[in-house]
Amino acid sequence: MVSGNDVLQLIPESLRHRKAALAAVEIVVSLIVILLIATYGGSATVKPGGPPGEKYELKYTYPLKSAKGGYYNQTGGVLQLDSLAFSANLARSVEVAMAVAIITALVAILRIILYVCTGESPRSQIIPPVELGVTAVMSVLLFVAASIFLWQVTTTLSSNLDDKLADVKQMCIINTATACTTDKSGVGALDAAGVFILFSGVLWTVNIWYAYRNTYLHKPYYVSQAEAGEGPGAREIPTATSEGSPWGAARSSGTFSAPSSRRAWRPSTSSAMSTGGLYAASGSDGGEGGGGGGGSSVELMTSMKADEV
Repeated sequence: MVSGNDVLQLIPESLRHRKAALAAVEIVVSLIVILLIATYGGSATVKPGGPPGEKYELKYTYPLKSAKGGYYNQTGGVLQLDSLAFSANLARSVEVAMAVAIITALVAILRIILYVCTGESPRSQIIPPVELGVTAVMSVLLFVAASIFLWQVTTTLSSNLDDKLADVKQMCIINTATACTTDKSGVGALDAAGVFILFSGVLWTVNIWYAYRNTYLHKPYYVSQAEAGEGPGAREIPTATSEGSPWGAARSSGTFSAPSSRRAWRPSTSSAMSTGGLYAASGSDGGEGGGGGGGSSVELMTSMKADEV
């Protein structure tokens, strides 16, 4: 039976970390935005009251530059064609949102390719700062694009349609002498696309932290990487066995051994006399213990008396 660990092993090591996972989610979110905007379609109609009869209908799709339609009889035959040009700002905001979604997906794909080739902590000194800058720019771009897009969809689109439908409804009432009703499609799909763009901006904002950790601005990270011998801050630290070091050569050859006792060296009588009995007062251990210090003092004093005789 296949376990979860077996499935995880099929995923490259570089794709199991947070940055790669965020990039994968960003690709999915961008594709959802592209799908919602590209497939959106709406309509607005004006119908006279009473028995089914003529109607006025406009239909609009991406990129929401205009709505086209006209007057139709009860069998769907065209009586008169008409159109409505939407605000240029509305069409521009929709096109910008679509372009940002495409760019976001492409950049996320490039990031995943980068992680597969270099890992999440590349040793290059150029890649981490560039990644941080691109991530910050994408985050700001997504928030700006989402804000403008949602504002234009919820205000400009509705106002353009409402103004046109109000004029047609007034003519319908005059010509038919009956109550006329208006109807228009909702913009739920476009609103959802705007929310997903905002969500993508949040993901890129979170990714700023992970990109920042790979730069020299995050000193603790590079200290740990240098000590571990990884990352762009890594450097070769000489060891005790490096060539040119006699201590390292001795250790590597196995001929080096530390002194067996700290009291292996004793001052000569002449040196003790020249220091004025300093060693006799302090002992050769430098304060290793009361008993040890006393023994050294007795030895030195005995040697000095023998020399005097």
